Amino acid sequence: MENVTRIAVLENAIEANLLEAVLNERGIPHMVRTYHDSVYDGLFQTQKGWGCIEAAEEHEEDILGLLAGIRAEAANATEAPDPEGEALDYDADKVDDMVLALLYLTTFDEGYGPRAWKGMDWDALDRLHQKGYIANPKSKAKSVALTEEGARRSAELFERFFGVGG
Repeated sequence: MENVTRIAVLENAIEANLLEAVLNERGIPHMVRTYHDSVYDGLFQTQKGWGCIEAAEEHEEDILGLLAGIRAEAANATEAPDPEGEALDYDADKVDDMVLALLYLTTFDEGYGPRAWKGMDWDALDRLHQKGYIANPKSKAKSVALTEEGARRSAELFERFFGVGG
C-alpha cells in the first residue's frame, strides 16, 4: 500500500471487527492496529483509544463514511439481540436497575467517595448518569463515581436481587 495514513481511531474491538469485515468485503486494502501493549496491560488504550485503521489516502472518505455508519447504527441500537437473530424488546429501566445493582459488586472507596468499575453496557451507564446515580461515564477512567443516592440504591438493589434471604 502506498501513501498509507492513519484514517481514524477505533473505539473498541467490535467496531474494529465490523469495519474490517466491511472493508474486506469491498476489497479496500487496509490495516487495523490495536494500541494494546501486553507489557503495559492496555494502558495506552485508555489514553489513545482501542486502536486505529490505516489505509491509502485515496480510501479515506469511503472508510470514514463506513465507520460513521457503523457508529450511527450502534448508537441507535435499542433492542437486545436474540440468539436466533431477531431483536428482543426489553425494559430499559429493569436493565438499569440490574446494572446499578451489579455496580455494587465492584464498588470501592479510596477516600474520594464510592466508585465502581464500569465494564457495563454503555447505554445503561449513560441512562444511570442521566438519572443522577453516577457521574458521567464518558471518560478515560476505568471506574465511575457513584453519587450518594447511587451508592445507596446500588446496595439496596444488590441486596434485593442477589442477597441470600435470612
